[in-house]
Amino acid sequence: MNKECNDKKELILDYIYGEIHDAAEVSKVKKHIETCADCAAVYASYKKIADAASEIKVDFPDSVWAMHRKGIHEKIEAQKNRKFAFITDLFRSSTFKRAGIATIMAVFVAGAAFQYVRTQDNLRSQAEIREKMEIIQNIEILERLDFYESLSRANGA
Repeated sequence: MNKECNDKKELILDYIYGEIHDAAEVSKVKKHIETCADCAAVYASYKKIADAASEIKVDFPDSVWAMHRKGIHEKIEAQKNRKFAFITDLFRSSTFKRAGIATIMAVFVAGAAFQYVRTQDNLRSQAEIREKMEIIQNIEILERLDFYESLSRANGA
């Protein structure tokens, strides 16, 4: 038995069931089976089994299928429960509770600090705006005074 036989033996079942999609490969396997006695014997054996298996009819009652479906659903649920079991265990631990409380407190303090800084910035901004408004008002007053002064000079002169 040579390397080609080993390669082709792996493809004999695929050849029997029509699962080789490359026409050139199908031709090679067929030719090898025709020329190699060992592979022809393997082919005949596999073909006999495949033909016998194709004649077997399985007809289970609906209750059997229902039982299998139920078993499959139970397995799926069990896997889901196992998947998230570590999370529930984590919530049950006192260390996690302490860490959770500490995290919540840290978030609260950080939020309060952020709000304080934001409020201080707003107060500074408002103070700057008031100061600028006062400057603008003073400039307007000075401009009016200059205007009235120029009017009185023009009338008095």
